[in-house]
Amino acid sequence: MWTAIDYLGEAGLGRVSFEVDELKSFCGSYPWFLANCGDIDICGEKRPQSYYRDAVWGNRKDPYIVILPPQVYGKKLYFKPWAWEPVERSYTFPGCEGMPIAIHIYANADEVELFVNGRSLGRKEAGTITQFKTVYDTIYEPGVVEDVAYKDGKEIGRDKIETTGEPVALKLVPDREVISSSYGDLCYIKIMAVDKNGREVVFADNRIVVEIEGVGELVALGSSNPLSTEPFVSRERRLFKGHALAIVKSIGKEGEIKLEVLADGLDGAQTLIKCI
Repeated sequence: MWTAIDYLGEAGLGRVSFEVDELKSFCGSYPWFLANCGDIDICGEKRPQSYYRDAVWGNRKDPYIVILPPQVYGKKLYFKPWAWEPVERSYTFPGCEGMPIAIHIYANADEVELFVNGRSLGRKEAGTITQFKTVYDTIYEPGVVEDVAYKDGKEIGRDKIETTGEPVALKLVPDREVISSSYGDLCYIKIMAVDKNGREVVFADNRIVVEIEGVGELVALGSSNPLSTEPFVSRERRLFKGHALAIVKSIGKEGEIKLEVLADGLDGAQTLIKCI
């Protein structure tokens, strides 16, 4: 383990490659620019390895599901020492029906049991004996995957992921709805793509445009894509794994900041931030 939060520089320190020669250099070649080794990504979202350590350290009772996508399954992977497996918190892989996947369960338990669309794939050992990671190899079929963790024969927690639909709209989640009007107070607004049922769509990569009105300014717009060449100071950006992050600041005046985000092919969204 190296850092808690990902950072700019030491580009590609935590990269994974299909070719061993690509890892001979300490850093990755252009366009790598993030280290890609933090437990938390540069937009503040926990990555799979952070949930794994929650299990190891006893900070999470429920198991946690991540999936090695069909596009990666069965391929030889080469890791830098600070890298993590390219697993996804997603059970949505359009066009990959019938292809093999590996479902990983992080759990501090004696056993886990995996269900795919209600069908049990059996119980397996978990906890220290498996280094807190249990793997099920199966075939991708859209629907629901759910796992149950057991200790001393009793259920102690469960987790679930379901297949989402196509992205249809954007959703905005500010970290605060009221900030100080004093110059330079910041508000971080999470931008995400959602389907018709409001579920996050992690494969969305639509281009977004941010508009801002009122008593504030856009400081930066970014994503956790470690290979992006898009500038943080632009009003435009592509979603990465369905997400982006906008940062706005107050400019020394009381009132409201209106942030609106539009996207190609999606319904836009807006939010209001009060400056007092």
